[in-house]
Amino acid sequence: FRAFAKDASQVAKALADEVQALCQPLSSLAVRPGKGSLPLQGSFLRLEGEDLRLSALKASEDGQSLVVRLYNLAGQAREAGLRFALPVESACLSDNCERPGAPLPLQEDAVAVRLEPKALCTLLVRLHP
Repeated sequence: FRAFAKDASQVAKALADEVQALCQPLSSLAVRPGKGSLPLQGSFLRLEGEDLRLSALKASEDGQSLVVRLYNLAGQAREAGLRFALPVESACLSDNCERPGAPLPLQEDAVAVRLEPKALCTLLVRLHP
């Protein structure tokens, strides 16, 4: 599928319109403190590796997994480590439509993945409840 335009400004406007249509505002919810087992402070997710950025973290459309999107800023491949506050049940590569791909190696609370230079990578991660 290809789209052709008479000039670059038409393409830029169409792209900007599409980006704006996909943007969603952040939402938050204030709740009262309750009794729980979590520590007073901590990190739900820690990204390890040079020149890597977390570009998205959301619930999958089916509600069964987390969708994690990473970006490698470097001109060389990089190894990423994702450490979660909860044990990881499973993790796999995914496409942008959240279709599962190749499984990824796990260590109790961590997932490892290799990112190619200047590449985006989407993962599906299931945590133990």
